[in-house]
Amino acid sequence: MKSKISPNNIWDKVLALLERQTKFKTWSLSSGWLDTEFELIKVNEFKIELVATEGRPTRTLVPATFAHLAKYWGDYKAGKISRPQLKKISNHATFVLPLFKLIEDGE
Repeated sequence: MKSKISPNNIWDKVLALLERQTKFKTWSLSSGWLDTEFELIKVNEFKIELVATEGRPTRTLVPATFAHLAKYWGDYKAGKISRPQLKKISNHATFVLPLFKLIEDGE
């Protein structure tokens, strides 16, 4: 089955998802859905601002971050690249991966 995650279309898919979902938990391939929850502060066509509900600093994510990490999604899901490796590629991987998972699962 072809993945719904592609660098070419990911930003539109993220914005569509976040129109109906303002909170989500973190996710990893090895552990599934985890307890840390993120809440959206602001979403527009240029950026997403979110915060972990446990009080961590606000994070700002831009389209390029999603497009860059989308290149590695298939390899991550296949176990060819680890979460720590993704975090070296982008320190925003923790926030992006659960959105990819929700999109792929059709949430």
